[in-house]
Amino acid sequence: MRYFLLFSLLLVQAAGAYCNNKADQAVAHKEAALAQARENCPEAAIDQLKKALKIYRKQDDIINWIASCKAVANVYRDEKGLPEQSLPYFKACLPEQLWRQPVTPKEWEELGWLYVNLAHAFNYGLEQYHNAARYYNEAKKILVDRLKKEDAETAVYIFQALGNVDTRLGDYEAAEVLLEKFRAIAQASGDNGLAAEAYSDLGILYETMGRHEAAMASCRKGLMLPDLDYVAKGLLCGNYAKACLAANKLRDAERYARNAENHFGKAVTEYQFTYARHYQAIIWSLLGNIYHQMKRTPEADRAFGTAFQTFTELYGQRNSRDIGKLLISRGKIFMETDPDQALAYFQQALQSVLENFSPQDFRDNPPAASFYAENTLMEALSGKAEALRIRFRQCGEPEDLQAALECHELIFEAEKLLRQSYHYESSKLNNIEESYERCEHAIAIALQLWQLTGDASYKNQAFTFAERSRAILLMEAFRKADAENVAGIPQETQSQESQLQADVALAEERLFQAGLRGLPESELQRLKTTLWNARQTYATWMQEIEAAYPQYYNLKYNFSSVTPEAVRQRLDNQAAVLEYFVGTSEIFLFVLTRDHFDVLSIAKDFPLEDWVITLRNSIVAHQQSVTGQEKSCETYTDYARKLYEKLVAPAGKNRQLPRQLTIIPAGVLAYLPFDALLTKEPSVPCRFNDYPYLLLEHSIGYGYSATLQATLEDMPGGKRNFGGFAPAFTGSGGLASLEYNIQTVEAIGSKTDGIVFTGNRASVENFRQSASGFGVLHLATHAQANTTAGNFSFVVLSDGNNGYDSLFVKDLYLLDLTAASMVVLSACETADGALYKGEGVVSLARAFLYAGARSVLTTFWSINDIANKRLMTAFFENLKTGAGKAEALRQAKLTQIKESDSRDAHPVYWAAFTAIGDDAPIYRQESWMIWAGMGILGLIGIVGWRVGIKH
Repeated sequence: MRYFLLFSLLLVQAAGAYCNNKADQAVAHKEAALAQARENCPEAAIDQLKKALKIYRKQDDIINWIASCKAVANVYRDEKGLPEQSLPYFKACLPEQLWRQPVTPKEWEELGWLYVNLAHAFNYGLEQYHNAARYYNEAKKILVDRLKKEDAETAVYIFQALGNVDTRLGDYEAAEVLLEKFRAIAQASGDNGLAAEAYSDLGILYETMGRHEAAMASCRKGLMLPDLDYVAKGLLCGNYAKACLAANKLRDAERYARNAENHFGKAVTEYQFTYARHYQAIIWSLLGNIYHQMKRTPEADRAFGTAFQTFTELYGQRNSRDIGKLLISRGKIFMETDPDQALAYFQQALQSVLENFSPQDFRDNPPAASFYAENTLMEALSGKAEALRIRFRQCGEPEDLQAALECHELIFEAEKLLRQSYHYESSKLNNIEESYERCEHAIAIALQLWQLTGDASYKNQAFTFAERSRAILLMEAFRKADAENVAGIPQETQSQESQLQADVALAEERLFQAGLRGLPESELQRLKTTLWNARQTYATWMQEIEAAYPQYYNLKYNFSSVTPEAVRQRLDNQAAVLEYFVGTSEIFLFVLTRDHFDVLSIAKDFPLEDWVITLRNSIVAHQQSVTGQEKSCETYTDYARKLYEKLVAPAGKNRQLPRQLTIIPAGVLAYLPFDALLTKEPSVPCRFNDYPYLLLEHSIGYGYSATLQATLEDMPGGKRNFGGFAPAFTGSGGLASLEYNIQTVEAIGSKTDGIVFTGNRASVENFRQSASGFGVLHLATHAQANTTAGNFSFVVLSDGNNGYDSLFVKDLYLLDLTAASMVVLSACETADGALYKGEGVVSLARAFLYAGARSVLTTFWSINDIANKRLMTAFFENLKTGAGKAEALRQAKLTQIKESDSRDAHPVYWAAFTAIGDDAPIYRQESWMIWAGMGILGLIGIVGWRVGIKH
């Protein structure tokens, strides 16, 4: 027994010595790999690394496997400045390359920091920010979510880094959550240097968002921190100067920029911090912009030259985003005086972010296939398009305008890539707003080419640009359902998505309610982080689905706008589409009928926004104050006439407009009740049942875009069964009493053989469970528009227990209402909400369309209970005759006007109601004719039978 134990002990010692020897061999191979990498011998480096990894694999040592690959990768990324060559070494450690998943916390931590290093290579080395964001998020899932590490390291290498990436990409709401988290950790740790960086980064974010005062305030807070080093002071002063420039505070901008340059200079000389020279180059570029605004052109040129020289000394001819931004700034300086020089700079800017772009001519453009999510592309192409337009004015060569138009086509592709990288809807909406502003230039160029050449394709292209800029997210929502079916995404996967969307909606609501209750900033920050996590989880899941189902991705995002010819073919001789595009200096009006397509340019030489709001307010004032009715009547009459002359009369100047109009409004026109406009001066002021309303001549429906209208019309027919919801309102709970809402819904339900939920049965829970089964949904209730956060506009339903509950816009997004032919919202302000250029009003009406309804009847303002009853009753009676929704609504309004006295014929009692979307009849006239015909035939048969009996 003693000898056996001795033998076992010797065997264990021998095995240990063998393992130690193997571990030493692995370390030796790794060190040899590092040496070969430094000596520019990549094949030898790979061979030595493979030998080390083979040993670690046999030893089941994931930690050293990752550490060895990371060490070699960092030689290429950091020591040799070759980040692209570092990628294969980093990616050799990704989970799909490992023989097993990490198990221990140490293994997970090693993998987490590998993701950080890989993200760093994409971020700072390759400036591929979309890829950087992807790997930073993977690192966060491990280090923060799994291992619960929220310290200075994760603050800098995850929250700060990812927040700044989101700022660059334009996902501003996500960036703010992350950078606030970075600031909170930095301040909690007592590290003023880190806190200063956080305030500086937040300053950059706010300035990029156009919130200049907030940017300056953030930088001031940072500068007040004690014991800051030169780098921190330089960053804060530089970003303060940038915000001052944007706010046109040029003297302050120059002073703080000079201070920043001085601080960075000291960081170089006293700290030997050579990267501060990179910051100096950025400050010199900023000074160039400041001097340009101050009309100090020689100093501006010298500042830009110094910036470019510094970048070249640091990085040689290697392209970078910062150099691209600098070249764009230089191009803008020469735009008016020397467009050829400006074009040279813009081309160089494109080359700085597109490595393989080698233009032979100043008009050459890069292929869209080479694009990635980077806003420098849009800035360079926008500058180039404007420079080409100016060059045309100077040289008169149409080829310049054609190349400029091609630039705008490419900008659209770059915008789409950026938008698809965003996690927050607010960021997508901001992207669409910016796109809308650029589209104004594109439309003007296309129309100019049409006038020059007579080529109608340019007129068509102008319409396409107008369509591309509107209701994009709404269209994607409609495309999504079809894409899921065509691509064959399993029901289980769709259920997973529904749960992830519900998680996001719950996090949004909790944050919104916490803000209303005035909870402490720390609690709000926690809820913001929770929301960010939910959005990130959903975004990551969606990226995986889109990668696994490429057909789904293409169908959802890569759709074409409807052409003018396709719109015209859908119209009969009695229909027209009036599509508006409201720019800064002119309004473009596209008029499409069966036989004609005209484009009109209306000079915006009047305060359109003020006129529309004044008109709206004058209408609403009629039911709010009896004493001011004479004044409000005068104001309404004046502006209703003026707006008609400006906006509608030009469309019928050359040929009479047909009876049925579909209006696609833009900007503030989304708040305008067109049918209340006046076609001429009234014969008797304030006798409202005799006013010459546009309603008298035209049936008017509305749409978000012509493309969406076509999509709605092409959907399979919805159901016709009626479902009504009407809670009881007695004046309690801060909600006004409604006497007739239940009566109205019950009467309509009785005539349509529908199902009606009233009182406590008209609950949010019942609505969620049953709404998807109805073809006609009618909500007779209160509603509240939120003009700052449209997703939190809501309708009021019962809580099922003699109280009230809210159904928010964001909740409606999650419903499946594809069976609905029409949703009727006879409630207050259901068409109101936050207005975004391009996407339109984020309202309850839009939310029901988003959920799949083909059309929505909605309201502009708070409506009178009695008028609501009359109009809704008449509307459904008209629908039963086979009328389309817009015509049925028109007839109901005309009845209200004709059968009322002068006071009750006022537009406040009928013009609030608008029909949006597909105008197809709910109840086909032919079905009633068939029944009538069958009745007549039956009657003839009975008479004949009786006659036969008699004979």
